[in-house]
Amino acid sequence: MKKGFFCGLTTGVVLTGASLVLANSQIQAILNDQIKVTLNGQVQEFRDETTGEIQYPITYHDRTYLPLRNVAQLAGLNVGWDGNSNTAILTTTNYQSEKTSEWKENEVQTNNKVGSFSDVNGNGFLGIADSTGVYVSGYINYKDSVVKNSTELFAITDYSIEYKVNSDKTISITKIIGISDNDLKAILSNANKDSNKKVEYEGIGVFSYMQGDNYVIIEGIDGNQGARGYVDYGDAKSIVSSSKDLFDIYSNKVAFAKYEDGSIVITQIHEKIETEEEKEQKRIITPETEGYIDNLTRAGTIRLISNGKKVNGTVYYDGPNSKVKDYDELMSYYEKDLKYTVYEDNMIVITGFQRDANGTGTGVVDRIGLNGGVVINSDRGGLVAVAVDYDNSIVKNQSELEELIGQRVKYVWDKPESLVITRILNLK
Repeated sequence: MKKGFFCGLTTGVVLTGASLVLANSQIQAILNDQIKVTLNGQVQEFRDETTGEIQYPITYHDRTYLPLRNVAQLAGLNVGWDGNSNTAILTTTNYQSEKTSEWKENEVQTNNKVGSFSDVNGNGFLGIADSTGVYVSGYINYKDSVVKNSTELFAITDYSIEYKVNSDKTISITKIIGISDNDLKAILSNANKDSNKKVEYEGIGVFSYMQGDNYVIIEGIDGNQGARGYVDYGDAKSIVSSSKDLFDIYSNKVAFAKYEDGSIVITQIHEKIETEEEKEQKRIITPETEGYIDNLTRAGTIRLISNGKKVNGTVYYDGPNSKVKDYDELMSYYEKDLKYTVYEDNMIVITGFQRDANGTGTGVVDRIGLNGGVVINSDRGGLVAVAVDYDNSIVKNQSELEELIGQRVKYVWDKPESLVITRILNLK
């Protein structure tokens, strides 16, 4: 049967006390609910597979111990328990093909193997000791097995079996060895008749969290009680039969039954509940585009210039993907190129900034130069005298250029023979 394995990490944090019994000796350790574990930035919550209770890290002699089963499953490993030798068994998903050349992918889906059960739980996880000495573990595929639910599975755990490992790494039990078909039917019939699995309550909620292959949290809605626990794929009422089926309905509104043994059966799928991010996406009026700040007030009103057009609105500092948090920070980007998104009610979120290209500058147009060029009194000091690339500038001829004399402009001068006037700034 399963054990509460723990693995250790070196640390020096000791916060809250607890007494712990491990193996045959008693120690004083720390049940440390202040330590967090993250995976790719996401905080992980470890729970007992049977009770659903949170399993906090344990600190002992300046080391922190975590539940081995939970950590291994996060790492994509299979975990089994050999009760005869008191051994925790870890295997990779492709362990079979690594260990012996006869277990090739094309054979895995067709050839039956012989073995006996070494680990079984009500959530459909199996550990099988193969007759060749290979340990195999994974979740049962009830649809393709001679047993159709967890009650029937437990009824045949004392028998040797024939099985196959499917391409999705699930296990199908194809035959019970040493028993006739009629005797098997009688065993399974009696097991289902004597099953004491009872519904504790039923409800409706939002499938809001998934860990591993079948641990879920369902948040109750409309006055319904929520639930957390392991989904029983083999229950006759279950509409999902694998972790893939379960993942496909993530964030949906579902009907479920919570059983007295702690398992959960999802019985019906309702409409998908929108996430906050999806709701935000629907509010977008103008997708991310580029522009620059032309006017900004402490009250949050802003005017942007984008492609020569004015965009007015209110800065949404707390909006999704906002790169600025207050007025002072935003002011440091005044007149600089930036990216923004416009939401309903003209709420504007600043989502990014463009770096100035080489040769980018600002200054006041001083006069028209020789041969129709321009002379700019650069804000960096000195004069810039060069021809104008009218094809790519906001002014298209010398007449329009003359109207800019005395005004501040932004320009890009990355070619020695000409510059591009990209924007008209405020009067200096």
